[in-house]
Amino acid sequence: MTANELRIGNWVMDDDESYEIFQVASIEKGEEETEGMYFINGGWIDDVLPIPLTEEWLLKFGFEKDDPFFTNMDSYSFNGLTMEFYKKECQFHYQGADIEFKYVHQLQNLYFALTGEELEIK
Repeated sequence: MTANELRIGNWVMDDDESYEIFQVASIEKGEEETEGMYFINGGWIDDVLPIPLTEEWLLKFGFEKDDPFFTNMDSYSFNGLTMEFYKKECQFHYQGADIEFKYVHQLQNLYFALTGEELEIK
């Protein structure tokens, strides 16, 4: 994961045995001896992992499960947006474009880009 993928408010997890989930509160570029390195909430960006996007996360954000069109696909809607899980891969459908997502922060970033609003846990 790189610093330019993240925004303040994105959900990520620690890359240690605890895998603690937390929100990004600060993103800082290192100076002098750490020049070129980035820090997330005061820790190294290399110690941060993305959170896999799952049905649980969609429901936390307020998406509701729709009646599936196909038996091998689950569909979720929220605020006019539709996400589909097919074989455990999540796709977002918007104006004819199909975009594959793997991580929570990717959904948060796209939602903000489209609506100008943060995707909040309900």
